[in-house]
This record gives sequence, C-alpha cells and structure tokens, in this order.
Amino acid sequence: MEHTTAPTTTRDNDLDLYRGCTMIYIVCFIHILSAMGIDWYAQDLWSLLLIEMPVIFYIAGASYTLSSKKSYPLYLWGRLVRIVIPLVIYLLFVVTLYALRHDMSIPASIALMASLSHSEITQGCVFGLSHLWFIHVYLIIALLLPLLHYATQHINRLIAYVIIIALMVWLYLQPNYIACYIASAMAGLYYRRPLPCQWWGVALLMLGALMLALWQGYSCNMQLNKFPPTLLFFAYTTLMLIVLRRPLQWVCKQLARIPFARYIINQYARHSYTIYLYHVQFIAAACYIYSAIGTRLQAHIPFIFNPIISGTIVAIATLLSMIIIARIVDTINNAITRHLTPTGTK
Repeated sequence: MEHTTAPTTTRDNDLDLYRGCTMIYIVCFIHILSAMGIDWYAQDLWSLLLIEMPVIFYIAGASYTLSSKKSYPLYLWGRLVRIVIPLVIYLLFVVTLYALRHDMSIPASIALMASLSHSEITQGCVFGLSHLWFIHVYLIIALLLPLLHYATQHINRLIAYVIIIALMVWLYLQPNYIACYIASAMAGLYYRRPLPCQWWGVALLMLGALMLALWQGYSCNMQLNKFPPTLLFFAYTTLMLIVLRRPLQWVCKQLARIPFARYIINQYARHSYTIYLYHVQFIAAACYIYSAIGTRLQAHIPFIFNPIISGTIVAIATLLSMIIIARIVDTINNAITRHLTPTGTK
C-alpha cells in the first residue's frame, strides 16, 4: 500500500484493481458506516463485513513478489522513507488542525501528542487516530517480506500446513496482529505461483478452527475479535476470502468496465496509503458540512437525514474529495521522499 506508483518488474493491472477497490471499500463503506452511527461493537451481523484488512496484507505480499528485488539495507531504507515520512507529515497536519480547533500553539499540540502512549494514540483518545493501529503492523510485515519471500522458495506442502497450524495455535494462545496478517502476506507472495497447499484443505482447517472457537464461547462479533485478531477472526476472514475470492474478483472487473469507475479505482490504487492516512478527518468534515446543510433543509426535505441517503451522499463526497486531497499531499510527499530515497530503493 504505497503512496506512489514505484516502478516494478511487472505491472499487474488486476492487482491495482484489487488494491483500489479494497481501499474504496474501507474508506467509503466501512468507515462511512462507522461515521454515520453504525456501532460495530454492538452489531454482530454488520461486523461480518470486516474482511478487508487481510486483503491489504495479501496485496502487500503480491506487490513485493512482483517488485524489482534489491539488497535488504536498500529495501529497508526505502520502506522506512515511504511509510514513515508520509506518516510524520500526516501527524504534523493533525497536530496543526488540533491546535487550530483548540486555540493552542502548535508546539503545545505536538507536546501533547508526544506525551501520549502508543495505545492512547491508536485508540483515538485525543487526536482521533484510531485508524493508525494498522501502520506499525504493516511496517513490521513490510520489513519481513524479503525474508518471507526467501522462505517461500523452500516451502513444500507439508511445511505449509505446519506453518498454518502453528499460526493458528499462536493465535489461539495469544491473539495478535502479526500471526494473523503475516499469513495473508505470505499467501500474497504466491500471487503468480501455485500455493504449496490446496485451497480446500485450508478452507477445511479454517472451518474446523471456526467451529472450535465458537464452541469455546468466542463472540460472533468480528470487531471484538479484530483488536487484536483472535483465532476466530483469522479463521472467519480466511474462509470468507477463499469462498468469495472469485465473486469479488468478478465485481471488481465489472466495475473496471465503467470508464469513470476505472478512473476512481486507479486513483485509489495509486494514492492508497495517503488516502488511508487522511480520510478520517475528511469524513468528519463531510459529515459536519452535511449536518449543517441538512439542518437548514430538513423542514423542506424531511428525509434528508435518512441513513441511506445521508450515508450515500457523504460517501460520494468523500470518494471524490479524497482523490484531490491525496494528489496534493502526494506531490509534497514525493518531493520530500525523492531526496531521501537512494537510487535503487524506489
């Protein structure tokens, strides 16, 4: 999930399509529903839609396997620059915005953020940064990808099943992000190669793990199982992606047949990291503007706050505005990272 289209050995249009559609699903559906009042923690049925994050890590693995390979120090520096520098720029934007809203100096706002623990920041206690829980997990797995790629060159069917079972045991004993999403990234490394194990075999393992977790009293609410991921979340999302992979691919390709939709998807693929970083603030702004306008028009349009209508309008406003915002921000990001990234790491 990069903020720029770095050159690769082989450009895969389908992978860009899946990346763009996944980011649109996250920004303009999952997070819009949350902003419009859907409480994932109280909605077991709605929470079954939370299958997006394993896809992101699968795409990360697939992108790496298609990329031009380089020495690990160069790769390491390139990932740090491409992930951390845009994150720092975003945090400066957030502390500035917070300072303006609360009539305080920017240094004081920075000091406030610096005083918060990682858990306080990612829980959104002050600055509304709960979506940043994802970044440190993504960074860790991104830095492991060269090692994982090397390992996949030597994995046979038996070892593959042993690894899957070991990850399941790890999640059963200790729910955690790395065990869950490293499996998705490793699957992505086989994007253009046959998996060392059968899809149906993995599906049976996931079905068994799902039944075990439910039998042991795990909640059916995926949001409760997502932070950090439990065995149930891992089994459910993996099983759903196995079952739905063909239908979802078909939907993405049908959307890409529409020229304007294809343009939107390409923009979300190209600027996915930046869009992910900034979208929360702009969803909040869209909701505020809509609420202000809707309050004035409610007497004449009584259904203006109907959840379907308001959610759709806010989603469309966010969908289009984030393309403009991301292109502006990435112009700045690229100007900075171009001077920081050594030749061969891009």
